[in-house]
Amino acid sequence: MTYRTIRFYSAVLIVATVFIIASAGPLRASSRTVRVGAGQIHDAVRQAVTSQNTESRETFRVIFPRPAQEMQVEGENISREVVVVQGNPFLGYAQYAVRLYEKGVLLAEQRVSVVIEVQREVLMSARALGRNTQIGTEDIQVMKRWVRRIPTQAVTDAESAVGKMLRVNVAPHTEITRSMLREVPVVRRGAPVRIVYENGPMRIVTLGVSEEDGPDGGMVRVRNTTSRKILHARVIGDSTVQLVF
Repeated sequence: MTYRTIRFYSAVLIVATVFIIASAGPLRASSRTVRVGAGQIHDAVRQAVTSQNTESRETFRVIFPRPAQEMQVEGENISREVVVVQGNPFLGYAQYAVRLYEKGVLLAEQRVSVVIEVQREVLMSARALGRNTQIGTEDIQVMKRWVRRIPTQAVTDAESAVGKMLRVNVAPHTEITRSMLREVPVVRRGAPVRIVYENGPMRIVTLGVSEEDGPDGGMVRVRNTTSRKILHARVIGDSTVQLVF
């Protein structure tokens, strides 16, 4: 190979290299770094929760046990998706996935844990109340509280408790649930009762003694004064029971 030929190929190689560098420069410049901050992620998750929740904004809130981390990707057309992947999207603990895409291609994903609370009215004791206390309006108050679950035994209005008796001692400012309440007995243990038996037009009334306390409509055991037998009867009024067979 002659010296002139070597110089020719060297010149061609230099021109090609310059062309490649010049061509590659604009491609690198067209890509950009996209950063999604923790605050933006929190807002996106909060918006996703809001869109799925039927509660008004004033009656539910979203808590982040751990702050989200900033996400960073390279691209031009970045889209975002927020979906629930675990837990209850309406109440309690849940986990959301925040995903970043470019033209349908997943670039990054972050899991964000949340606690969703709703505001509910609950019945609270206004003062210390002893067992067997018959509840009056001055003993209780309805208050709003943030809850992470709706208990099945919750009492949400005063009317459901007034006139009933407490099964347990209650400290001041304690939530009162249905399991803590019982009806006021209209039949007392050891007290005389009228025992009614009805069968079509026939009606028989005899006397007995109640073996236990019983509210109106409740079932109690009674002892027939004449036969001394124990019978099962339903309380139908003050000191009155009806036999059930």
